[in-house]
Amino acid sequence: MLIYFWIAFLQFAKVKGIKSSSIRPYLSVVTIEEWPFIMQTRKNGSLHLEGFCVDLLNKILDGESISYSAHFAKENIYGDNSTGLIGDLIAGNSDVVLAPMTITNSRSSFLAFSHPYMDSQLGFVMIKAVQHPAWFGFLKIFDYETWLMLFITLLAFSALFYGLLKFKVSNGEESFLDCVFYAISVISTNGPTFSTKNLSSKILSACMWCFGLIFTTAFTANLTAVMVRNDLVKVPLSIEDILRFPEYSVVITKNDAIYAAFENTTYDPFISLFHKMSQSTEPSFFDSVQEAIDYLRKHPHNILINEVNLLKQHVQNPPCDLVLTRSHYSPEAGGGYGLAVRPEDAKLRDLFSRKILQLKQSGELANLS
Repeated sequence: MLIYFWIAFLQFAKVKGIKSSSIRPYLSVVTIEEWPFIMQTRKNGSLHLEGFCVDLLNKILDGESISYSAHFAKENIYGDNSTGLIGDLIAGNSDVVLAPMTITNSRSSFLAFSHPYMDSQLGFVMIKAVQHPAWFGFLKIFDYETWLMLFITLLAFSALFYGLLKFKVSNGEESFLDCVFYAISVISTNGPTFSTKNLSSKILSACMWCFGLIFTTAFTANLTAVMVRNDLVKVPLSIEDILRFPEYSVVITKNDAIYAAFENTTYDPFISLFHKMSQSTEPSFFDSVQEAIDYLRKHPHNILINEVNLLKQHVQNPPCDLVLTRSHYSPEAGGGYGLAVRPEDAKLRDLFSRKILQLKQSGELANLS
C-alpha cells in the first residue's frame, strides 16, 4: 500500500510540476554581453546584469527553489566545444548558457536546448540614403535639351508677338523686352501684363498659355515623382536580392549561427554570397554586431546580415541612420533562441521549456520583449 501511495505521489509531482530533487538548487550561469539581451550596468558602485535574457531567467526561476550566479565567458563569443560560451558549458564551469544563442542542428548534437523563447529570422541592415539638397536641384527635373527648347520657344514667341504689335497696338508702342516679359507672364499662367485688340496676338497668347499650362503640369508631376523616389531606399528582401545588387558588399559576424549557416549551407545563394565575402579585399567578418554597424557607417556601400532580434534595437537607437528589412524568402539561421544546458541536465532543460511555454501562453513573455 505504501508503494502505491509513493508512485501516486510521484505522478502527482510530475503533473503539477513540483521541482525534482535531481535539479541543483544553485546554478552557475555563463553569458556574454549582447545588447539588449545581456547588459552590464553599474548601480551603487557594483556591477549588475540587465536585459531581456536576465528578466526571462528570473521569470523562469520565479517560484522555484533555485538560485543562480552569473559570470562572463573568457572570450566574448558563442564559440565551440572549447571556446566561448559553449566551451565554458562543456568544460563544466557552468550549468546554463544565458544568451541569445540560436538553436542549430550542429549545436543540438552536443547541447540540450530548451523550447525557443524567440524566433531567429534573418534581417538586412544598411545605411539610409541621405539626400543633400542643392540650390538649383529643381533644374534637374528636366534635362539640358528640354530647358534649352523652352528658352528658344520663349524667344520665338516674344519675336512673333513683337512683330504683330508693330502693325497694331492697343496701348502704345511696346519694346521687344516688354514682349519677353509678356511671354513670361503668359507661360507662367499669371495672365498678360497688357492687352491687345489684335486677333492674331490673342490667338498666339492663347496658344502660349496652353503650352505654359502643359509645361507647368509636367514639371510639377515630375518634381513630385523625384521627391517621392528620393525618400525610397532600394532594400533587399532576400539573399537573392542582395546578389542582384552588385554595388553593395556584405558583412556578417563570425563565430555565431549566421557564420555557420553561410559556411555549412547547401543553399546556392548562401554559397555564392559566402564565396564573394571570402574573396573580398575589404573586411567582411566582424566579432560583434556593433563592430559591423560601426564599419557600415564608415562604408555605406555594405549590407549587414544578421538575426532581426539582434539588429532591430541598433536600428531604433540614435542616430537613426539605419534601415532594417526582414528576409521573408531566405532560410532562417536556426530554430530560434533557447537556453542551453549539458545533455545530462535534461530535467533542467525540461523545466526551462515548460516555464517558457507557460510564459508564452500567459502573455508574460511578450511583455518582456
